[in-house]
Amino acid sequence: MAEVLVRYVAEVVGENGERYTPQACGGIADDGLWEGWIEFVAVQGDRRIESGRETTQPSRVTLDYWAQGLTRAYLQGALGRSQSPTEAIRRDRTQRVEHRASLLPPRR
Repeated sequence: MAEVLVRYVAEVVGENGERYTPQACGGIADDGLWEGWIEFVAVQGDRRIESGRETTQPSRVTLDYWAQGLTRAYLQGALGRSQSPTEAIRRDRTQRVEHRASLLPPRR
């Protein structure tokens, strides 16, 4: 199950001037490793942008360590990558959504 690991205080600014508050998120993947990505929450409105997978770590502890060490420059770069996604980023996002959906109880 995905969770927010760190909510950053510093805002980052998107290509169109929109401000976002980044947060590092993570969850355990099907292979038992931990994946980390960044979610950008618009300061105004309810827009959210997820990055592709930014890291894969062997444990929750190492994923937390990764998340706590991210700089503002890294977060700004991750937002830029998220706003101009490559095929790999789109694939990561799709797999993450499908994985989350598989964890939900069946609808009646």
